Amino acid sequence: MIRVMIIGAALLLSACSESGDTTDSKAEPVTEGEHVWKTQTDQIDRARDVENMLQESNAQQQQAIDEQAR
Repeated sequence: MIRVMIIGAALLLSACSESGDTTDSKAEPVTEGEHVWKTQTDQIDRARDVENMLQESNAQQQQAIDEQAR
């Protein structure tokens, strides 16, 4: 049991050390207007634009129906 605890502690300490960083990924600088959710927020903006177009079209259609009903 003690052996397992010592091995676990050694693994935790080695996993948390900064010298063992083997990843080659470099953080890219964030430019103005760029963020990690940019694609998602762009899609939301496009969806809002489409919603506005549909609402305008619906309003025009409703107005045409009201004019024909008179």
